[in-house]
Amino acid sequence: MKKILVPIDFSNYSKNALEYAIVLAKKINATVTVFHSFYFTTAPEYSTLASYINTAIEQEQKRYEEQTREFLKNYENEEYDDGSGKIKIDSIVKLGLPSEDIAKVAKEHNFQLIVMGTKGATGLDRLIFGSITANIIEDSDVKCPVLAVPKGAVLRGIKHILFGMDYEEDDVPVIDDLLEFAGYFDAKVTCLHVNMDEEQIPSDRLEKEILEDTYWFTPYNKIKFELMKSESTKSGLARYIKENAIDLAAVMPRKRSFLESLFHKSVSNNIASYAGVPVLVIKK
Repeated sequence: MKKILVPIDFSNYSKNALEYAIVLAKKINATVTVFHSFYFTTAPEYSTLASYINTAIEQEQKRYEEQTREFLKNYENEEYDDGSGKIKIDSIVKLGLPSEDIAKVAKEHNFQLIVMGTKGATGLDRLIFGSITANIIEDSDVKCPVLAVPKGAVLRGIKHILFGMDYEEDDVPVIDDLLEFAGYFDAKVTCLHVNMDEEQIPSDRLEKEILEDTYWFTPYNKIKFELMKSESTKSGLARYIKENAIDLAAVMPRKRSFLESLFHKSVSNNIASYAGVPVLVIKK
Protein backbone atom coordinates (compact mmCIF):
# COMPACT_ATOMS: atom_id res chain seq x y z
CA MET A 1 0.00 0.00 0.00
CA LYS A 2 2.48 2.61 -1.17
CA LYS A 3 -0.01 4.62 -3.24
CA ILE A 4 -3.27 5.76 -1.62
CA LEU A 5 -6.16 7.37 -3.51
CA VAL A 6 -8.65 9.56 -1.60
CA PRO A 7 -11.74 10.74 -3.55
CA ILE A 8 -13.10 13.95 -2.01
CA ASP A 9 -16.04 16.33 -2.37
CA PHE A 10 -14.71 18.85 0.21
CA SER A 11 -17.17 17.70 2.86
CA ASN A 12 -16.36 16.85 6.48
CA TYR A 13 -16.68 13.14 5.82
CA SER A 14 -14.21 13.23 2.93
CA LYS A 15 -11.90 15.28 5.16
CA ASN A 16 -12.19 12.52 7.76
CA ALA A 17 -11.24 9.96 5.13
CA LEU A 18 -8.20 12.03 4.13
CA GLU A 19 -7.05 12.21 7.74
CA TYR A 20 -7.26 8.43 8.02
CA ALA A 21 -5.29 8.10 4.79
CA ILE A 22 -2.59 10.43 6.14
CA VAL A 23 -2.30 8.41 9.36
CA LEU A 24 -1.77 5.28 7.27
CA ALA A 25 0.68 7.02 4.94
CA LYS A 26 2.77 8.29 7.87
CA LYS A 27 3.21 4.72 9.13
CA ILE A 28 3.78 2.88 5.87
CA ASN A 29 5.60 5.65 3.92
CA ALA A 30 2.92 5.89 1.26
CA THR A 31 2.02 8.71 -1.08
CA VAL A 32 -1.48 10.21 -0.98
CA THR A 33 -3.36 11.46 -4.03
CA VAL A 34 -6.57 13.44 -3.53
CA PHE A 35 -9.04 13.13 -6.40
CA HIS A 36 -12.03 15.28 -7.31
CA SER A 37 -14.15 15.09 -10.45
CA PHE A 38 -16.70 17.74 -11.36
CA TYR A 39 -19.49 18.38 -13.81
CA PHE A 40 -21.38 21.53 -14.86
CA THR A 41 -24.64 22.69 -16.43
CA THR A 42 -25.18 25.15 -19.26
CA ALA A 43 -25.82 28.88 -18.81
CA PRO A 44 -27.52 31.41 -21.12
CA GLU A 45 -24.94 34.22 -21.05
CA TYR A 46 -22.71 32.63 -23.67
CA SER A 47 -23.49 33.10 -27.36
CA THR A 48 -22.73 29.59 -28.45
CA LEU A 49 -22.69 26.25 -26.72
CA ALA A 50 -19.13 25.60 -27.83
CA SER A 51 -17.77 28.82 -26.33
CA TYR A 52 -19.68 28.16 -23.13
CA ILE A 53 -18.36 24.63 -22.78
CA ASN A 54 -14.73 25.65 -23.31
CA THR A 55 -14.96 28.60 -20.94
CA ALA A 56 -16.95 26.75 -18.28
CA ILE A 57 -14.60 23.78 -18.19
CA GLU A 58 -11.59 26.07 -17.86
CA GLN A 59 -13.19 28.12 -15.09
CA GLU A 60 -14.47 25.11 -13.18
CA GLN A 61 -11.12 23.36 -13.49
CA LYS A 62 -9.30 26.36 -12.00
CA ARG A 63 -11.92 26.82 -9.28
CA TYR A 64 -11.75 23.21 -8.10
CA GLU A 65 -7.96 23.11 -8.32
CA GLU A 66 -7.81 26.15 -6.04
CA GLN A 67 -10.40 24.61 -3.70
CA THR A 68 -8.32 21.42 -3.57
CA ARG A 69 -5.18 23.38 -2.70
CA GLU A 70 -7.05 25.11 0.13
CA PHE A 71 -8.40 21.76 1.28
CA LEU A 72 -4.86 20.37 1.55
CA LYS A 73 -3.22 23.34 3.28
CA ASN A 74 -3.73 21.90 6.75
CA TYR A 75 -1.69 18.84 5.82
CA GLU A 76 1.32 20.49 4.17
CA ASN A 77 3.62 19.88 7.14
CA GLU A 78 2.65 16.28 7.93
CA GLU A 79 5.75 14.05 8.07
CA TYR A 80 6.46 10.36 7.83
CA ASP A 81 6.90 8.70 11.21
CA ASP A 82 10.39 7.47 10.34
CA GLY A 83 11.66 11.04 9.93
CA SER A 84 12.26 10.70 6.18
CA GLY A 85 10.49 13.94 5.37
CA LYS A 86 7.11 15.39 4.57
CA ILE A 87 4.34 13.17 3.28
CA LYS A 88 4.00 13.32 -0.48
CA ILE A 89 0.49 14.59 -1.17
CA ASP A 90 -0.70 15.51 -4.66
CA SER A 91 -4.05 15.95 -6.37
CA ILE A 92 -5.99 15.17 -9.53
CA VAL A 93 -8.94 17.33 -10.60
CA LYS A 94 -10.85 16.53 -13.78
CA LEU A 95 -14.17 16.88 -15.53
CA GLY A 96 -16.25 13.74 -15.30
CA LEU A 97 -18.43 11.53 -13.14
CA PRO A 98 -17.08 10.15 -9.85
CA SER A 99 -18.82 6.81 -10.38
CA GLU A 100 -16.74 6.24 -13.50
CA ASP A 101 -13.58 8.22 -12.87
CA ILE A 102 -12.53 6.81 -9.49
CA ALA A 103 -12.20 3.30 -10.91
CA LYS A 104 -10.46 4.61 -14.02
CA VAL A 105 -7.94 6.70 -12.07
CA ALA A 106 -7.25 3.86 -9.63
CA LYS A 107 -6.46 1.50 -12.50
CA GLU A 108 -4.48 3.94 -14.65
CA HIS A 109 -2.24 5.09 -11.78
CA ASN A 110 -1.96 1.69 -10.09
CA PHE A 111 -3.22 2.79 -6.67
CA GLN A 112 -2.98 0.11 -4.00
CA LEU A 113 -5.60 1.45 -1.59
CA ILE A 114 -8.70 3.65 -1.96
CA VAL A 115 -9.87 5.51 1.16
CA MET A 116 -13.40 6.90 0.98
CA GLY A 117 -15.62 8.72 3.45
CA THR A 118 -19.23 7.74 4.15
CA LYS A 119 -22.25 9.91 4.84
CA GLY A 120 -24.38 9.47 7.92
CA ALA A 121 -23.44 8.96 11.54
CA THR A 122 -24.86 5.43 11.53
CA GLY A 123 -22.06 3.96 9.47
CA LEU A 124 -21.86 2.38 6.07
CA ASP A 125 -25.22 3.42 4.67
CA ARG A 126 -24.27 5.88 1.96
CA LEU A 127 -20.96 6.93 0.54
CA ILE A 128 -19.52 10.25 -0.61
CA PHE A 129 -21.19 10.14 -4.02
CA GLY A 130 -24.26 8.04 -3.28
CA SER A 131 -23.74 4.29 -3.48
CA ILE A 132 -20.38 4.54 -5.19
CA THR A 133 -18.45 2.46 -2.63
CA ALA A 134 -20.37 -0.65 -3.61
CA ASN A 135 -19.89 0.22 -7.28
CA ILE A 136 -16.13 0.57 -6.82
CA ILE A 137 -15.90 -2.68 -4.87
CA GLU A 138 -17.92 -4.54 -7.48
CA ASP A 139 -15.93 -3.09 -10.38
CA SER A 140 -13.70 -5.86 -11.69
CA ASP A 141 -11.17 -3.29 -12.90
CA VAL A 142 -10.51 -2.17 -9.33
CA LYS A 143 -8.16 -4.69 -7.77
CA CYS A 144 -7.08 -2.80 -4.68
CA PRO A 145 -8.76 -2.76 -1.24
CA VAL A 146 -11.24 -0.02 -0.36
CA LEU A 147 -11.29 1.53 3.12
CA ALA A 148 -14.69 3.05 3.95
CA VAL A 149 -14.47 5.62 6.76
CA PRO A 150 -17.78 6.56 8.46
CA LYS A 151 -18.48 10.22 9.13
CA GLY A 152 -18.58 9.63 12.88
CA ALA A 153 -15.28 7.74 13.03
CA VAL A 154 -12.97 9.00 15.76
CA LEU A 155 -9.31 8.78 14.85
CA ARG A 156 -7.75 7.02 17.86
CA GLY A 157 -5.11 5.07 16.03
CA ILE A 158 -5.25 1.39 15.09
CA LYS A 159 -4.70 -1.08 17.93
CA HIS A 160 -7.24 -3.82 17.23
CA ILE A 161 -8.14 -5.14 13.77
CA LEU A 162 -11.03 -7.53 13.19
CA PHE A 163 -11.05 -9.84 10.17
CA GLY A 164 -14.30 -11.58 9.27
CA MET A 165 -13.22 -14.91 7.79
CA ASP A 166 -14.95 -17.89 6.17
CA TYR A 167 -12.39 -20.69 6.60
CA GLU A 168 -11.44 -20.51 2.94
CA GLU A 169 -8.00 -21.10 1.47
CA ASP A 170 -7.60 -17.45 0.52
CA ASP A 171 -8.10 -16.36 4.13
CA VAL A 172 -4.52 -17.27 5.03
CA PRO A 173 -2.71 -14.81 2.73
CA VAL A 174 -5.12 -12.10 3.92
CA ILE A 175 -4.27 -12.92 7.55
CA ASP A 176 -0.57 -12.70 6.68
CA ASP A 177 -1.07 -9.29 5.05
CA LEU A 178 -3.13 -8.03 7.98
CA LEU A 179 -0.46 -9.14 10.44
CA GLU A 180 2.16 -7.26 8.45
CA PHE A 181 -0.11 -4.20 8.29
CA ALA A 182 -0.85 -4.45 12.03
CA GLY A 183 2.87 -4.49 12.73
CA TYR A 184 3.18 -0.87 11.63
CA PHE A 185 0.74 0.11 14.38
CA ASP A 186 1.75 -2.47 17.01
CA ALA A 187 -1.83 -3.73 16.72
CA LYS A 188 -3.40 -7.14 17.24
CA VAL A 189 -5.57 -9.04 14.77
CA THR A 190 -8.67 -10.99 15.73
CA CYS A 191 -9.88 -13.46 13.08
CA LEU A 192 -13.58 -14.12 13.59
CA HIS A 193 -15.69 -16.80 11.94
CA VAL A 194 -19.44 -16.48 12.34
CA ASN A 195 -21.27 -19.81 12.43
CA MET A 196 -24.83 -19.82 11.09
CA ASP A 197 -25.41 -23.59 11.20
CA GLU A 198 -25.20 -25.44 14.50
CA GLU A 199 -24.38 -28.70 12.74
CA GLN A 200 -21.21 -27.08 11.39
CA ILE A 201 -19.87 -26.09 14.81
CA PRO A 202 -17.64 -29.22 15.27
CA SER A 203 -16.15 -28.66 11.82
CA ASP A 204 -15.68 -24.96 12.49
CA ARG A 205 -13.92 -25.72 15.77
CA LEU A 206 -11.53 -28.02 13.95
CA GLU A 207 -10.78 -25.31 11.36
CA LYS A 208 -10.13 -22.87 14.18
CA GLU A 209 -7.67 -25.29 15.84
CA ILE A 210 -5.87 -25.82 12.52
CA LEU A 211 -5.41 -22.08 12.09
CA GLU A 212 -4.22 -21.69 15.67
CA ASP A 213 -1.63 -24.40 15.01
CA THR A 214 -0.64 -22.69 11.75
CA TYR A 215 0.10 -19.44 13.60
CA TRP A 216 1.62 -20.98 16.72
CA PHE A 217 4.77 -18.90 16.19
CA THR A 218 2.84 -15.60 16.30
CA PRO A 219 2.78 -13.98 19.78
CA TYR A 220 -0.54 -14.62 21.51
CA ASN A 221 -1.10 -10.89 21.99
CA LYS A 222 -0.82 -10.26 18.23
CA ILE A 223 -3.36 -12.71 16.84
CA LYS A 224 -6.49 -14.41 18.12
CA PHE A 225 -9.02 -16.73 16.49
CA GLU A 226 -12.64 -16.53 17.54
CA LEU A 227 -15.78 -18.53 16.68
CA MET A 228 -19.27 -17.25 17.41
CA LYS A 229 -22.84 -18.26 16.57
CA SER A 230 -25.15 -15.76 14.89
CA GLU A 231 -28.01 -15.63 12.41
CA SER A 232 -25.82 -13.96 9.78
CA THR A 233 -22.21 -13.02 9.16
CA LYS A 234 -23.14 -9.35 9.13
CA SER A 235 -24.98 -9.42 12.45
CA GLY A 236 -22.18 -11.44 14.05
CA LEU A 237 -19.54 -8.96 12.93
CA ALA A 238 -21.71 -6.06 14.06
CA ARG A 239 -22.16 -7.57 17.52
CA TYR A 240 -18.46 -8.30 17.93
CA ILE A 241 -17.54 -4.76 16.86
CA LYS A 242 -20.06 -3.34 19.30
CA GLU A 243 -18.85 -5.45 22.23
CA ASN A 244 -15.11 -5.08 21.64
CA ALA A 245 -12.67 -2.22 21.12
CA ILE A 246 -12.30 -2.61 17.35
CA ASP A 247 -10.50 0.15 15.45
CA LEU A 248 -10.70 -1.36 11.96
CA ALA A 249 -12.79 -4.17 10.49
CA ALA A 250 -11.63 -6.10 7.42
CA VAL A 251 -13.89 -8.19 5.21
CA MET A 252 -13.52 -10.08 1.94
CA PRO A 253 -17.04 -10.33 0.48
CA ARG A 254 -17.68 -13.46 -1.55
CA LYS A 255 -21.41 -12.93 -2.02
CA ARG A 256 -23.27 -9.90 -3.32
CA SER A 257 -25.86 -10.26 -0.57
CA PHE A 258 -23.19 -9.65 2.07
CA LEU A 259 -21.81 -6.69 0.15
CA GLU A 260 -25.28 -5.18 -0.08
CA SER A 261 -25.84 -5.65 3.64
CA LEU A 262 -22.76 -3.54 4.30
CA PHE A 263 -23.14 -0.75 1.77
CA HIS A 264 -26.57 -0.43 0.20
CA LYS A 265 -29.08 2.07 1.49
CA SER A 266 -31.96 -0.41 1.64
CA VAL A 267 -30.34 -2.14 4.60
CA SER A 268 -28.69 0.87 6.21
CA ASN A 269 -30.73 0.46 9.40
CA ASN A 270 -29.22 -2.99 9.88
CA ILE A 271 -25.64 -1.77 10.01
CA ALA A 272 -25.89 0.97 12.61
CA SER A 273 -23.64 -1.13 14.83
CA TYR A 274 -20.75 -0.35 12.49
CA ALA A 275 -20.92 3.33 13.46
CA GLY A 276 -17.53 4.87 13.88
CA VAL A 277 -15.56 1.84 12.65
CA PRO A 278 -13.77 2.02 9.29
CA VAL A 279 -14.21 -1.10 7.16
CA LEU A 280 -11.49 -2.39 4.85
CA VAL A 281 -13.01 -4.32 1.95
CA ILE A 282 -10.44 -6.65 0.42
CA LYS A 283 -10.87 -7.53 -3.23
CA LYS A 284 -10.29 -11.14 -4.23
